Amino acid sequence: MVWFHGGGFTIGDVSVPRYDGESLASRGVVVVTFNYRLGPLGFLAHPALSRESAEHVSGNYGLLDQIAALHWVRDNIAAFGGDPSNVTVFGQSAGASSVAGVLMVSPLARGLFHRVIAQSAGTTGTVGPKPRLRDPYYGLRAAEAEGESMAPDIVKLRAMSADQVLATLPISPTFSTGWHFSPVVDGYVLPDDPGVLLGASSQAKVPLLIGHNADEANFYRNEAHQTVAAYRDFVGKLFPPQFVDTILTRYPAADDAKAAATDLQMFTDFRFATPTVLTARAASTTTTVYMYRFSRVSPLSKSTFGGAAHGTEIPYVWDHVTTDGSQYEEVDRTLSRAMAGAWVQFAKTGNPNGASLPQWPRYAAPEYRLLEYGNAITVGSNADSPNIDFFRHVFETMRRK
Repeated sequence: MVWFHGGGFTIGDVSVPRYDGESLASRGVVVVTFNYRLGPLGFLAHPALSRESAEHVSGNYGLLDQIAALHWVRDNIAAFGGDPSNVTVFGQSAGASSVAGVLMVSPLARGLFHRVIAQSAGTTGTVGPKPRLRDPYYGLRAAEAEGESMAPDIVKLRAMSADQVLATLPISPTFSTGWHFSPVVDGYVLPDDPGVLLGASSQAKVPLLIGHNADEANFYRNEAHQTVAAYRDFVGKLFPPQFVDTILTRYPAADDAKAAATDLQMFTDFRFATPTVLTARAASTTTTVYMYRFSRVSPLSKSTFGGAAHGTEIPYVWDHVTTDGSQYEEVDRTLSRAMAGAWVQFAKTGNPNGASLPQWPRYAAPEYRLLEYGNAITVGSNADSPNIDFFRHVFETMRRK
């Protein structure tokens, strides 16, 4: 099981305790974690860099690091007791977008993995509205259109320290329409928008386990817009004009007191729930898919985020839940055993079902059944999801721009 950490392609590493794989490994798997280049060091697309490349591309250095890690696993994992013919890639957030949105359709990654687990894949690098995905220099053009000089001389950049590079190419907050670093369609690592390639013949035909959390955007609640005016301005900048009024009607903020909560709900559906569901539906036409929705709110999640926020499922998957009363309760420990067990079972067999595990139906049309990890583990469905259907239409329109 090879872990791809999250962090919006800009932050993160695997040295933190929550990615300690001892508990998972004790279930009979070999757990591999690795780092990859991030931010401008990992995803700066620039014409000068493309001219230097044998493939005439730039901007996907972090993805090339990920693929290099998988080559290392294939060549070396047998020495650690692993099976190079049974490799599961699993990740959260940007890591989920990497495995389910990019590597499943990248020709450079073909044959390097055999199962995929994607936890809370955002719109970057997967099915979603990212016009810069098709334009490697979109960020440079957008910044220059606003009068900012964001296309520095590459020679000068190379003379800088890493800290100076990061200061020269700043990263915008998640709840903004500003400067972001992420994968781009370069015709080499990523042949086309994953939203186009998933479900097509070019997609890797490997089993997929995928899901999202109920209150994803609560993780960013300190960034949420606190007034109706700010919220409306954000929606106006984020979406094409023909959709703005409809979105404000679907997600109304009557006064400033309700602006932040409305902003978070809209962003959860737009940025996380819809892309994850559409990825699952597209992939299900060509391979076996299992989908989950994580809605359990532990005492820790309630006090920290006020909901099942982005990343709150990670301790459950890694079997790090302890029942001390202040952070987790017995129901959380039960849930963690079930989730870690299902993840490992899927990694071993391509199917999360097994003895003593809750029965998990395949995700397929027309029922689109999924497993709900909440206060109890139940089977549900997202076949009838008006907001997801609406944002699907928005995404398709934005992709055609």
